[in-house]
Amino acid sequence: MAVLGESCSHVTAALFYIEYAARLQETKTVTLGKAYWMPSVLKEGGYSEIKDIDFMSSKSIKRKMELRLRDASKPYPSTSSCSNQNSSASDQELDNFIANLDS
Repeated sequence: MAVLGESCSHVTAALFYIEYAARLQETKTVTLGKAYWMPSVLKEGGYSEIKDIDFMSSKSIKRKMELRLRDASKPYPSTSSCSNQNSSASDQELDNFIANLDS
């Protein structure tokens, strides 16, 4: 019970808390807040689907590139050995093809 100028302990605790909060607000350090002095590198947080991410190591990528380069240096087969590639199908062949697709 408070008598003649004394107050309850909960009032004193509230006053100490208010004083602490005021002092903390005045002495806020840069580590208490967000890093405002460093500009953001990314404007938006971009994402990629898992199927679009390449998880291969750099050694595997190099090996794959070397295989492609080696295959690119091989000569292509001559076109004279190929049979008539540009021939078009007759109407009868197209009808047979479509009939086979339906069945």
